[in-house]
Amino acid sequence: MSCFRNTCTLSMWSIAFFDVVQCPGPEHKFQELRMRINAHCHVFNLQSVFTPGTKKILENRLRALLKDFAILLQPVLDFVEVIIVNSRAATLSTPDDPARLFSETLDRYRRPEVDELRTALQETIARLDHRRRFSIAGFLEDLFSAPASVTLLDIAGFISVGFSPNMDEVTDNLFHAMAKGLESAGIHDDELIIVPLMMDILSGNWSDYGGEVEDIPDDRRDTAEKELAVFETQRQGTTRQCLRYPGRVLPFYAVNPWRPGWFTDFVKAIEHGGFVGLKAYPSLGYLVGDIAEALDYCNTHGIPVMTHCNDGGFKNDAGYEKLCMPCEWERVLDAHKLDNLRLCFGHCGGDNKFLPRAKDRSKWLSEIKNMMSKRPGKIYADVSYHTVGMGLNWFDKSDYFHMLESMLTPLDGCYSTQILFGTDYFLSMLNLREDEYWPYFADHLSPAQFDQITSTNPAAFLGLDPQHPDNSTENITQHIDWLRRKRDEGLWATDAKPANWLRNAKGF
Repeated sequence: MSCFRNTCTLSMWSIAFFDVVQCPGPEHKFQELRMRINAHCHVFNLQSVFTPGTKKILENRLRALLKDFAILLQPVLDFVEVIIVNSRAATLSTPDDPARLFSETLDRYRRPEVDELRTALQETIARLDHRRRFSIAGFLEDLFSAPASVTLLDIAGFISVGFSPNMDEVTDNLFHAMAKGLESAGIHDDELIIVPLMMDILSGNWSDYGGEVEDIPDDRRDTAEKELAVFETQRQGTTRQCLRYPGRVLPFYAVNPWRPGWFTDFVKAIEHGGFVGLKAYPSLGYLVGDIAEALDYCNTHGIPVMTHCNDGGFKNDAGYEKLCMPCEWERVLDAHKLDNLRLCFGHCGGDNKFLPRAKDRSKWLSEIKNMMSKRPGKIYADVSYHTVGMGLNWFDKSDYFHMLESMLTPLDGCYSTQILFGTDYFLSMLNLREDEYWPYFADHLSPAQFDQITSTNPAAFLGLDPQHPDNSTENITQHIDWLRRKRDEGLWATDAKPANWLRNAKGF
């Protein structure tokens, strides 16, 4: 049996992944649970998240990445919007005459400095039009490979996944990439678990007008209704993935206090909708205290919370990243006495904060570590979208792994039991493919450390006891009951691929 032992109190499930497990019935016998959990990822496509607010935030995020080609940002986003709007009731991968749509949007932005690139784009469009067929992935590959730029190619991959015709395809691609990245480890598909995080991006605070959509003024109600409908599409698509991969998709519901009825909807999603946790994203424009009602509910019922926590990502305006700082959360935890809340800081304050002399390190990573020490077993952080350790920028990758390994050393406080693995798929494709992410961390950590962050720690954060699932925390047992009901109602996918651990639950 191999596991970390230190002076801190480990979860009762810390060694579950290394024990032999006997299951009822000979047809269910298996020798060992070797779960690998991606504790921070996304399975929505652009169709299920694209709103006026999303367009604004994508523009903010991509502008810096495009650099010299930022002039193309607006026409490309306009093109994306036109295709999505025209395709919501159709197959997203085959929009009507995309070449014409892109030409029209591009014509609005005639600038001398992009004439050469425009010519290349128009030649690509002509070739596509000549073929009488259109592939989003192929179009983007041709489009962004015209200028020799790795950044543009990365963005092309990111958008091509976002253009997937449905969330099924995004989820299938994620599991396929995970399996490829872990191929050498011999991990079975039914041991691959994902924690998809929903996103709720709104262009305005619709709750300001009252508790119902009908209270929103006529001139804004149409936009509000469209944004609310897009989120519902994402919710339905997310629960569908749970029924396609029972026990392997453990989703977190996104809350946004700008949405009318947000708290009631959240409770319904947890108690009756298959969701196991809450996703917060304060830099979209709200204060941590604005969702205190939901946090109190999570504290009482053992629901884990994941929050965005770095100075990048999606934000509604400049400076809004400060709303995500750990100190904002600590104030609310203390004020509302949320002593039992399991909270994970997504991105652990940002991979750049792992480097020597990082700017504002004390306000992000150091503060997270302080909170971990004060609340052992309650405060977690994940390493999603941590690409600096892969030498993708100017600094030495050894600096990053030196800090990470120090946190995974049992002698360094309680941190070793409170670090989770995640990739931030598919948003991380702006820098790195999913199948490259897993082996890179496996190669740079010891086997015990990799097991800790990909199996033991995320299971403890989720409240999942894989040996005795019915003894898990309330969020997991409710999810098991929901899966059982949906199976009995005949709502599982015909080719459903259940998790190995689910066979240990009653009735499975």
